[in-house]
Amino acid sequence: MRILSVDRSTVLVELRDLDEVLALHAGLRSQPLDGIEEMLPAARTLMLRFDPARLSVRGLSDALSGRDLVSVQRMPGPLLEIPVRYDGEDLAEVAQLAGLTSEEVVRRHQASEFTVAFCGFAPGFAYLVGGDSALHVPRRSTPRPQVPAGSIALGGVYCGVYPQATPGGWRLIGTTSSRMWDADRDPPALLSPGLPFRCLRHWNYRLVWINLTRCRRGLWSRRLVALPHWKTGSLSSPPSSLGGTKWNSFYGPTGITQ
Repeated sequence: MRILSVDRSTVLVELRDLDEVLALHAGLRSQPLDGIEEMLPAARTLMLRFDPARLSVRGLSDALSGRDLVSVQRMPGPLLEIPVRYDGEDLAEVAQLAGLTSEEVVRRHQASEFTVAFCGFAPGFAYLVGGDSALHVPRRSTPRPQVPAGSIALGGVYCGVYPQATPGGWRLIGTTSSRMWDADRDPPALLSPGLPFRCLRHWNYRLVWINLTRCRRGLWSRRLVALPHWKTGSLSSPPSSLGGTKWNSFYGPTGITQ
């Protein structure tokens, strides 16, 4: 670990690799130091902005020297899940590079719980780590002039979601309707460093009538709701959530947010 002073209220902590960045960032989230006001992780550095009235560079350096750089603690709170259509142009090529079938690539990607390591490149673009190592495939030799917004892509050890249409050299495996960046939202970015994240396969919805009961008065009512339509046409065992849809075994979904 090397600590470089940027100005009187900011230091840049240089670390050996991304794993140490993730561990230090997670540790400072779970056990914060009084005086640190902002943290900005990158691939091998962690920038810290602090209040010099409460914390000195020497005091910060001493406190960081005893921090755990091995264990990565999961951020408390719910797992963010977004719906994904696995229709990317490079899905078959990713399967070939990984020595898998396209369906196995999809299955492994859905089963992976990612962590937002850091953000950059474009507003709302997050570098996601922690996926299945079999899906660590090289970037394209020739970048595309434009990648559509909402594209799910793989590049080296990272997974990412393109928030806007931009050039890009990662391999495209799917798309999502979730907005990664919205200037009218607070905060504008859907993903932030340390957040746990997962992709769920997007299912087509069909409208069905279900009977609902109002427990307080014991009265029955009917509601038209959107339920996912599996390829078999059955409605067995929906996932726990899908694109913000929270499920209840009796009442069905409580809201579709896509």
